[in-house]
Amino acid sequence: DLSHSLGKEYRMTQSQTQNVDSESLQISFHQEDIMPVSKIETLSQGIFFGKVADNNNKKERIKRKFFCGEVDINVKEWIAKEKKFKKLPLITSFDDDAIIESVHEDQLRNQILDDWATGQLLEQGIISDTEEMELRKQALIKTLSKGKIEELLMAEAEKMIEENVAIVVDKNYKQIKQDIRDLIHEELPEDEEITDETEIEEEESEDPIKKILEGKQE
Repeated sequence: DLSHSLGKEYRMTQSQTQNVDSESLQISFHQEDIMPVSKIETLSQGIFFGKVADNNNKKERIKRKFFCGEVDINVKEWIAKEKKFKKLPLITSFDDDAIIESVHEDQLRNQILDDWATGQLLEQGIISDTEEMELRKQALIKTLSKGKIEELLMAEAEKMIEENVAIVVDKNYKQIKQDIRDLIHEELPEDEEITDETEIEEEESEDPIKKILEGKQE
């Protein structure tokens, strides 16, 4: 770490004892870190330190290679400059908020809870006819607290978000490859073959979130 690279130095300590009859002074030397980790962690913002290297020229050799400094920032000027910053454009939206909102809608919400109840009953080895199974599932769902229901919905939302990210990233990857092909007018290797323009247009017309939701409802 940085503290180790700066090394250690000998430091002198003194201890004095005094009683009625005599007085003694003890001096000792021991090694301590030049810049302990505890001191590095408490440095204020803008303070920096390190060591420099010199070259083989005797005239330019540096005896004291350690340095310490502080960056003096004009806060008012920086705030004024920051107000002029422009937000980066949104290149790709994964619509996480839309997915989270969708799992709280009645149809998908009920489907998620129904799937959870079915899984719980199957784990217990309970398999019965359709009507009795539905009654058991409804009874099990009613035992859930609001916090547990929210936990189940958010867990399912996270899975759907991961699926959506994979779909969007794959779609963008294919589109980038197609854009590069159009730019350089060269064929990619056969193992890197990409779908033709018709297939890409069809993929672009499909909403990835809608595709995931439809799969859940099925």
